[in-house]
Amino acid sequence: MAILAPGELSKKFEQAVNQNDFETFRTDYKTYLSQFPAFSAAYSPVPTDLPVYSAIFGRTCFYLKQTNDIQAADILKDGRAASEVFGRLTIAERLDFLKVLQEKIKAHEQDIGMVISADTGKPVDLSVKEMTKGAEWFDYACQDAERQIGPRGPFESKPVAYPLGVAQIIGAYNYPYALAIGGIVGALTAGNGVVVSAPLKAPNWVFPFMTAVDEAVADFSAKAAAEGKPWAGSFAAIGKGLVQASVGVNRSLTAEADIVHFVGGDVTGAMIAKSRGTKPTILEMGGSNVVAVMASALDKPTAAKEIAETIYGGFGPATGQRCTAPRMLIAEPGAEDVVRELGKIITEGDPHIGNPFAKGTKMGPLVDRGAHQKMDEAMALAKELGATVYGTGKVNSNIVPQALDGNSFWVSPVMIDWSTANTSKPEDAERLKKLLGEEIFGPLLHVAPRIKGVDEAIAFTNKFDTHGLAGAIFSEDKAEIDKYADGVRTTSLTVNEGPKDRSPYGPHGHPGLRTIGGAAHFNLYTRERVVVMPKPKAAAPAPAKVA
Repeated sequence: MAILAPGELSKKFEQAVNQNDFETFRTDYKTYLSQFPAFSAAYSPVPTDLPVYSAIFGRTCFYLKQTNDIQAADILKDGRAASEVFGRLTIAERLDFLKVLQEKIKAHEQDIGMVISADTGKPVDLSVKEMTKGAEWFDYACQDAERQIGPRGPFESKPVAYPLGVAQIIGAYNYPYALAIGGIVGALTAGNGVVVSAPLKAPNWVFPFMTAVDEAVADFSAKAAAEGKPWAGSFAAIGKGLVQASVGVNRSLTAEADIVHFVGGDVTGAMIAKSRGTKPTILEMGGSNVVAVMASALDKPTAAKEIAETIYGGFGPATGQRCTAPRMLIAEPGAEDVVRELGKIITEGDPHIGNPFAKGTKMGPLVDRGAHQKMDEAMALAKELGATVYGTGKVNSNIVPQALDGNSFWVSPVMIDWSTANTSKPEDAERLKKLLGEEIFGPLLHVAPRIKGVDEAIAFTNKFDTHGLAGAIFSEDKAEIDKYADGVRTTSLTVNEGPKDRSPYGPHGHPGLRTIGGAAHFNLYTRERVVVMPKPKAAAPAPAKVA
């Protein structure tokens, strides 16, 4: 069977999803992936290996061999050998490699986007837009890396930044490429070897990505040789270890890597932190993002509808599977029209839920069974306590036949207004408190009981936003905005917009932990030493001439 181009495959996938034809989808997908050498090496005919799941159909497409301990040891060995050579290049030379890599990724961006959609059910347009975030990281490296890291020494009593060795980048399934590329670019810029560990629920993007890597290493090596670079031979020898991929979970690799950059859930993040001890570790673990709407924001007749549409655009499209999606809404009594407008949007239903390969689709299925279950539990508690629920969470099976399958998790957006809930019993108040403190990674927005004034907004945000990742305030009162910004523990706060990830140009992460992006991103992947060079002794004066 001939390998289909991404555009042709998208049309075939669209037809297979419309017809609920999983077997054709699976066959075409496996054939398409077989063009990438890394997939052929990882593919397994054994059903006890790592299952690769299609979120669209809720079924397993095929299996992959997980990286074992022997392979992990080789990955670390080859990665450190690569760092020894690549880390001795100047930053300008490393950036030259990154420019080549960016070109190769650009050539494969349709492949990467198509694979992300096939795994996760994310609409193709959104998957390809992930590549925009990658371009920003590459551009930022070229703009600011040398200022941050500085040239490599030795200098007289000045800090010198050295690579750490091997950086393991563990991405997340919701934005597999976009959430990994910042770590990949940062670690390479600093001179490290990199191992990309694909998320279990969306692993296949690494296969076209590794093809781009192999092409970049070959082209850069050939260019260095043609230019007579003294390190050209050494780079050619270690090129295979500069960027590697691992499949599945390997605890020894994570425990022994010189730095780990993890993006994912709280439970896995805590396990990684424990296994790492004092070794450098970057953890990005979601967000319980609060949006505060103050009465001053409703300064014109259309304001309530505009704010509601902005908030809905943050948690509805992409099925709420964004780490910066609004999770909780707090509003002053004078801003309640925003809640009503949101209720209208959700009750009317979103016509853009459906086939991820069809034009105009903005929402596919949830990838995670746990998020689906938590949405059901939240709606059940709301019904029990008398909260107001907007939306049903159901999807029209005439449009999405896969929604009838209990193994796939198709949902529509839901909003729960807890201001009408009866929480007079302490145990019910505690249940609600626990629910609001959880991140439900789906299109669910909690509306908290009304707050009065900015002080109550600050207190609520700091109590219930357990991650401090991102948030927003809608207000037209500068003093109110300043006070809220000073009072909340939020790394990225936006004003009169929905919460956003501002990296690479601004910080992104959790207060108290290492945050990526911003003025010190590339130094996260280095160790700093001070090299003190003795000053040369002054020459002894020449003896006086005898007359």
